Amino acid sequence: MKKGIKVLLFGLMATAFVACNEPANESIEEENTEMQERFEEEREEMKVELQEMKEEINDELEDIDARMETADDDMKDKLQELRDNIEEEGEKLDESLEDLGDSTEEGWNEFKAEMNERTAQAKVRWNEFKQDVEDLFDENK
Repeated sequence: MKKGIKVLLFGLMATAFVACNEPANESIEEENTEMQERFEEEREEMKVELQEMKEEINDELEDIDARMETADDDMKDKLQELRDNIEEEGEKLDESLEDLGDSTEEGWNEFKAEMNERTAQAKVRWNEFKQDVEDLFDENK
């Protein structure tokens, strides 16, 4: 009889333990889902920002190419140098986009910080390039 009571008590305790853990498991699953959604959203936002920068670079390269067609030799050399620098920046953005595509949720915060730094540096360099182009054309007016 004592053995039966012990088995019954053990069964009740096991049931209570499992029942108490279910809300915790649901909470963990909800938190994981929220983290995954936040990761996906942040990654997509970063991707869009990098793609927009890449499009702007491509537009500027087309503009430089058009200007090179009518430029004198000295100006062509300056434009080509500028074009090479801008093209290199575009390649760096391509690498960043590839790295972003390969990113995973694990280690995302560190990766995001690195990408934000890369993006900030790219924006500074890009603004410098645009100013160089503007200065170059102002010189030749």
